[in-house]
Amino acid sequence: MTADPLTSWLKLIAPHNGHDVAEAIERLPLRPVYSDLNDGGDPRPFCAEWSLRSGASGIDTARVMVAVDTQQCKRGLLNQTLESLSGTPERLRSLAEALLADRPDLDLLLGFALAEATPRAKLYVLRPTLRPIAGFEQLSADILRLAGVDPNWTREQIEMADQAPAFFALDLRADGSSSGKLYFSFDHESKVESLLERLGAEPLCQKLHQITGHVSDNPNGRLVVTTRASSASTLDVTLHAHLQALPSLSPALEVAWANLKQRAQDHRLRPLKYSYASWLHGPSPAESLYYTFG
Repeated sequence: MTADPLTSWLKLIAPHNGHDVAEAIERLPLRPVYSDLNDGGDPRPFCAEWSLRSGASGIDTARVMVAVDTQQCKRGLLNQTLESLSGTPERLRSLAEALLADRPDLDLLLGFALAEATPRAKLYVLRPTLRPIAGFEQLSADILRLAGVDPNWTREQIEMADQAPAFFALDLRADGSSSGKLYFSFDHESKVESLLERLGAEPLCQKLHQITGHVSDNPNGRLVVTTRASSASTLDVTLHAHLQALPSLSPALEVAWANLKQRAQDHRLRPLKYSYASWLHGPSPAESLYYTFG
């Protein structure tokens, strides 16, 4: 196993199973989507986005998402890689491999909650930036149905948002439980507020007003609303904001963020740079901060 910053950081923030996840994803070709790479350096550190979350159970600092290079990934490799993570069920592995073979027009990301006892992957399916994909709404409904999500629920969310999702995610667990999530991207606060009201997430409207001055002018996803479901029931709603300045966070999250930055510095890794913040409205409220290597 190499000692690149991605691998080193995985092992630092998740000593229990970070090694297993690092060993798995090291087999995969990854895309450096989180940097323009103007410095000509090693692209691998910029293939991942990390996050820390504050909720009722405390702080979770071991979460990561990596972008698969679907053009370079050989047939069978993705399934083999995911099979090495015992918590990833066969149906998610098969789906990921099928999408890799049959839908080269889509992007795939893998997400890992490293604090869990058994490492496993979540699957994110994206429309490439600025490229419309015909039938993506129906594809979302069809694939989320594999996670037990009622297609009528998916269609209702798309109608409320008045747009196709930018991407969607499946969380399939080995014990048979599952959920699906839709991500809707917006440029204008008024459209976000309208959707949040329709979804019954008024507290997130208040948060939106509080952070308006902190949101960047990123042309691709400056504001994102996600809805997550199991079967036909909405579980929670989340507001994501791409940041130009760090808003006020919970004290615990601010301390955790400061500690992570110091830890990266102590181990002579690249500095950490925040990207998004998110606020989850539902039975288990949470606040998250997303970051990449700078």
